[in-house]
Amino acid sequence: MPTPRPAPPAGRVDAIVIGASAGGVDALTQILPALPTSFRPAVLVVLHLPRRLPSLLPEVFTARCTLPVHEAADKQPVQPGTIYFAPPNYHLLVDRDAKGPLLALSMDAPAHFS
Repeated sequence: MPTPRPAPPAGRVDAIVIGASAGGVDALTQILPALPTSFRPAVLVVLHLPRRLPSLLPEVFTARCTLPVHEAADKQPVQPGTIYFAPPNYHLLVDRDAKGPLLALSMDAPAHFS
């Protein structure tokens, strides 16, 4: 007998947040391309990556995903059905203004070495 799926959360889900070390890229290659074009929550991804190298993840996943993929930019409005990767060496936060949620990048000290 198959395992029953958990009930969906009550109410609307506006965003899914994924955090991982660099090894999490393998999991992301399974998860992100499987999201259908009808997937409405924004997906915010933060990976522990080398600080001094640019990330190629947005380009890699743009080629694999049906949803739009971007490297997060400070004060960028959060769009439904969009995947955002935090740039290396930044914390990714979500702020809210009168128009809705905005991405915010922070260079605060690492938390738990990340």
